[in-house]
Order: sequence, then structure tokens, then C-alpha cells
Amino acid sequence: MSASLTNNASNAPLGPVPLLTFSSQPFLHDISGRKIFRPNPNIQMVHLGHPLMTQAINLLGQRRYPGTKYSVSRWTARYANLQNDFHPPVTCDAIVALHVEELGVNELRETFHHWVRTIHFPVRDGDLLDPLPHLPAGKVPPSSPIGNADGSALAAEILAQIETDLQKQVKRLKSDLTQQLEQQLSFDGKEAIKDEEKRFQSRQGEVSAMIEANTIQKLEREIKQLNQRKLQGKLFENEAYLEELNRDIKRRQEEVDFRKKHYEEIRDQLTRERDRIINRLLPKRFALFGSAQVFPLAVEILLPAPKINPS
Repeated sequence: MSASLTNNASNAPLGPVPLLTFSSQPFLHDISGRKIFRPNPNIQMVHLGHPLMTQAINLLGQRRYPGTKYSVSRWTARYANLQNDFHPPVTCDAIVALHVEELGVNELRETFHHWVRTIHFPVRDGDLLDPLPHLPAGKVPPSSPIGNADGSALAAEILAQIETDLQKQVKRLKSDLTQQLEQQLSFDGKEAIKDEEKRFQSRQGEVSAMIEANTIQKLEREIKQLNQRKLQGKLFENEAYLEELNRDIKRRQEEVDFRKKHYEEIRDQLTRERDRIINRLLPKRFALFGSAQVFPLAVEILLPAPKINPS
């Protein structure tokens, strides 16, 4: 009997479980000094649009809120080397890592700022100190789980002492973020209006160039030439020829009138579009709706790693 896995519906072998990667590096091959991308059926790249990531993000979103069937704890405690791994070095009893989600929405209800970041606060003698300089995710010092009841109890005690201060810090973060986003929106909005004005002037110039190059003046010159031929024809040509000239003049004049009207409509449309974008759209796009939101996601208590006595 074969030991390979089979599909109950089709009895077709499923094959080996592919390896997972979060980078394109395994698919890149150096061939004659050039990087060539080659798919590998034994490796699956997990990106943000991958079904596995979509399901994981959805599950995490469901478990963030208390009271749900799959709710998870919002705080944890771990051991870390506080004095040597965090810069600048700080003497403290613990470090609290506050993970927050930032959200900014404009008056068009468009989300323009959505960020998750971590702020580290030293704790000394039950007081929450000023936050440490920001650390990129890749530079966060390693930590290890707490496997004893005393460590967990100490972390819970520290969290109870600083809980009120943490709530104040979240309010301060919300106020600071609101001010930062309003300043950035004000600057970006002015730049967007300048760019739109330049774009409008460029489009108006294109229409003017179309009017000049797209035969209105040429048609008017042809009408003038036909009128001159008509005056000369009165002396030398027959009546049928003069009627044909009149029809040509009339057709060209109608074409001139049509094109002038068409280009004026384009100018009017550009003006209306400029007014819509500059006076109605951009002011709402670059205006914060209400205030920025800061949602606490999780709290991590980092205790100093216990010293190991040499045997």
C-alpha cells in the first residue's frame, strides 16, 4: 500500500507539503551575472495577499476584542536584558512595551494613516518614565518567556501600578498624533493645490495649442482665400462656380464655429473641474475628520533577565 497522501475525491496524490518563505530570495538565481526569477513548485511565497495571510489577519482582528469566542489576552510578560540591549542604557525595574494602532481618516472618509507601532517605557519604583527612542522592529532586543509564577506575579503587580499612567500616555499619543497629522495635512494640501494649479495651466496651454495648431486659423485663412477667389470669379467665372465657392465658404465657416464652440466647452469643463478639485475635493482630502485615533493593542512587561549562578 502506498504511503503517500491521497485526495478522497479524486484519489490523486497530494505530494509533499511545500516550504514557506516570506521573501523572493529563494526564487532568484544568479545566471551570468544577472538575477533571474524562477518559480519553484516546492516553495510557496507568503505575501500580504496570500490566502494564509488573509485568514491570519482576519483571525487576529476577531481575537483583538474581549468577549468574543476566540478572544486572547492583551498583555504578556517576558525576560529581557534591559540595561545592555536598550539604548541609551537605562536603570529601571522593568520596561513596558505598549503596542498601539494609529488611525487617521480625512473628511472624505479615506484612511490616509494606518500604522502599528511599539513604544517602550521604563518603569522605576512604580512610576512610568518618559518613552525610550523609537526602535525599528528589526532592532527590538530578544526576549524569553517567563516560566515561573513569581515572575508572572511581579509583572502583574507592575502592570497594576502603571495602568493609569499608561491610559494617560495613550491620550497623549492621540493628542500628539492629531497635531502631527494636521500639520502634515496642511503642508501636503498646499503642495497638492500648487500641483493642481500647474496641471490646470498646462491643460489650458494644451487647449490653446490645439486651437492654434488644429486648423481654426488655417480654416479662417482658407475662407479669406475663397472670398478673394469669389471676388475675382465674379468677373471671369460662371454662376455654378460661384455657388460652389459659396458652399465651400459656408462649410468652412460652420467648421470654424463648431470648433470654436468645442474648444470653449473644453475650457469651461477644465475650469469647472479645477473649481471642483481645488475648492471642494482637496480641502476635504487634506483635512482630518475629527481627531486621530490610537487604539492600545497589547502590553508587554519586560523584566530583567534573572542572573544565572555559576555551578
